[in-house]
Amino acid sequence: MVLSDRHYGAQIRVPPGEGRKWGKVYKFDDIGCAVLWMDQQPWKEGPAIEIWVADHRDGQWLDARSAYYVTGKTTPMEYGLGASGIPRRARSASSRRSPTSTRSRNGSRPKAR
Repeated sequence: MVLSDRHYGAQIRVPPGEGRKWGKVYKFDDIGCAVLWMDQQPWKEGPAIEIWVADHRDGQWLDARSAYYVTGKTTPMEYGLGASGIPRRARSASSRRSPTSTRSRNGSRPKAR
């Protein structure tokens, strides 16, 4: 898959198992696409699943579970989500919280499932 803008991409890495000898990497050009696709997978809450998102500022990969999210960005598939590793910058970019955010309104992280 060709990423049209590396600043909004996502990857979901699934380890070997359930009949798979090798792991698999799923690539997305928009964080919103990855979120919607992941929600439909029966293994979505597996502890070994890795989810990576690109930082909207520099394209560096971030662990999606510890990233902060901003809304109102112009993204390839128009979901408008951007990821950031810096909480202050993410909070100041938008007053709304994304429903897909891994942070609560007070900035704390949710408990691991």
